[in-house]
Amino acid sequence: MHEASIVEEMLEIADREVILQGAQRINRISLQIGVLSGVVPEALQFAFGSLSMGTLAEGAVLDIVRVPLTLRCDRCEGQWVGEHPGDLCPVCGAELPSIVAGQELKLLELDLELMETPHECDT
Repeated sequence: MHEASIVEEMLEIADREVILQGAQRINRISLQIGVLSGVVPEALQFAFGSLSMGTLAEGAVLDIVRVPLTLRCDRCEGQWVGEHPGDLCPVCGAELPSIVAGQELKLLELDLELMETPHECDT
């Protein structure tokens, strides 16, 4: 299952950001996943639940934003949401459209819980 290696890399990136930001934990991780990315969201959620245990992301929410396949016709420049990369252009019938979106695997956002800084008291 390559979803486990994706989660491991995502957690490494998140851990580096925790250090850079001076945070104490990760509350939420948001990912953008295209329908053609080859990533199974349910498997990713399962791997995240298992691999985040004992890390700063334990108990965090993993939000997955699915990106549909978006195609563009090279002939008429029409753009549409398709089912398959080889769909014919619905406007002019041209073959072999360009893929505009749907292959993404992108870390969108990390919601971090920052460490509380002690307040200085004037005495």
